Amino acid sequence: MKHVKYRVIALFVMFAVFIAFPIINNFAGFVKDIPSQENRARSKKPCFDINLLDPYPELYEKYYNDTFPIRSRIIKHFTDFNLHVYKKSPFPDKVVIGNDNWLFMAGGELEAYLGKNQLTKEQLEAYKLDMEFQKKYLEERGCKFYFMVTPTKANVHSEKMPYTYYRVNEQSVGEQLSEYLKKNSSISVISVFDEFKKIKESEHIYYKHDNHWNRKGAFYASQIIIKEIQKDFPNIKPLAINDFEVTKVVKEEGDIIRFVGSPDLGEDYEYEFISKKSGKPVPTNTLKYEITDDPAGPAVQTIHNSDTMRPKMMIMGDSFAGMLFPFLSESFSKSTRVFDNWRYKMWDEVVKAEKPDVYILMIYEPFVVYTPDNHSRFKK
Repeated sequence: MKHVKYRVIALFVMFAVFIAFPIINNFAGFVKDIPSQENRARSKKPCFDINLLDPYPELYEKYYNDTFPIRSRIIKHFTDFNLHVYKKSPFPDKVVIGNDNWLFMAGGELEAYLGKNQLTKEQLEAYKLDMEFQKKYLEERGCKFYFMVTPTKANVHSEKMPYTYYRVNEQSVGEQLSEYLKKNSSISVISVFDEFKKIKESEHIYYKHDNHWNRKGAFYASQIIIKEIQKDFPNIKPLAINDFEVTKVVKEEGDIIRFVGSPDLGEDYEYEFISKKSGKPVPTNTLKYEITDDPAGPAVQTIHNSDTMRPKMMIMGDSFAGMLFPFLSESFSKSTRVFDNWRYKMWDEVVKAEKPDVYILMIYEPFVVYTPDNHSRFKK
């Protein structure tokens, strides 16, 4: 019986030490933590206010959960265990582990792939009205309007998605909207879906551990866009892949892999483009300014070219637009890129200031389901 008693005591002590170790380690420093790989800001320690006690416990709990000792190291071990032992995502609500260790975002991106977030007839009609309003507004200012949906990674490289994810609709929400606007409106719709699915048969055009298209994907997208715009502006032409020396290089960690603690899932790659004509990368000179009457206004980037006979271009988009912007800008006299934190609004102050001849609205597919609500017809 004594042996049983000692075993119980030993088990209790081991359990207590295990539970208390993070706190003990915080003072003793037995184990050092590793840098956080999470792609987000941590919660800040709340201020204690005797007059505001109700929210304090919840706020402090969020702070502690984000900052307890050796948190990053524990998360990494948890991640490695799930990935290499169970072959599953440690955070399935955030990340999908695909074939050949390809990583995909869950949430809205996964829903776009599965076809769960198809637009209703009312939403499609709302899009049509909103796009036609923007088209009319721009045409009154001598500007041609183009609309494009950026595909999610899974909708292009679907061969890398696990077979356990069953698609409710073969047509993604971006394809649905693009097709509807082509058939039921006068909007000039640029679609890269079909062309990308052909290109991906011979090469990867999205990163393995990041949800963005790679530099080749951005280049091919710019070609498709310019070929469509060329129908209205014959004096522009797309760049050719032979205009560059393209080198494959190892890429730094992607945004998705940081969600799962940056485990060892093999290398990812990027492509460097060097102009054969100049011997330099595609120019990325920038000029930023703010819309003065809106403190939450957009960031604006511009690139100038010497050929003033070409039209001027403006693109409203996000990081995908930012990646193809240097390629697009080669075909225009002046190019302006606008980013407004995924609101995709028409900033008429910028339009009036820049006076573009071409305006491209480029919406990332998971945001398609939200966008009509963000447009207020300029409050008119």
